[in-house]
Amino acid sequence: MAAKLITDEVKEFLENRGFVSIGTSDANGQPCVVPKFLIAVEDDFIYIADFLIAPTFENIKVNPKVSLAAIDMDTLLRYQINGTAQIIDKGLEHDKLVSELRKRELNFTVERIVKGVQKEQKHKDFEYTFPERFVVIKIKVKDILKIMPNAKSERKNMNEE
Repeated sequence: MAAKLITDEVKEFLENRGFVSIGTSDANGQPCVVPKFLIAVEDDFIYIADFLIAPTFENIKVNPKVSLAAIDMDTLLRYQINGTAQIIDKGLEHDKLVSELRKRELNFTVERIVKGVQKEQKHKDFEYTFPERFVVIKIKVKDILKIMPNAKSERKNMNEE
């Protein structure tokens, strides 16, 4: 049995990001890269919320191959994660993920407000409310590229034992 691609290190890295960027392309190959809110990381799956603003949803319907990117601005550690996406818009899995999204939404808002107070900033957009209409994108991870600050990299994919 092959080892999991998403190690505890990768999972912790991703869970400490509020957003990850997702790259998709339409039937004509036109690319689109947009940040999306991360909901959960479980086993070799990553779940993100798509608020149906960008063409991501439509692109996945015609081409489910996606690429995610995330960076830690303090350490400059980066990950590129490739996989196959599917839309989850109903059912028990969807309901569980919506509940998790609501928890992350609250935590995200509280963290932004606290950081704003600590910095003595006044800003009308510290409280963030997600749009009501969205779908969950479930990504089966197939390949992970870890890029270190010294530009060295490590690749791990589902073909490795």
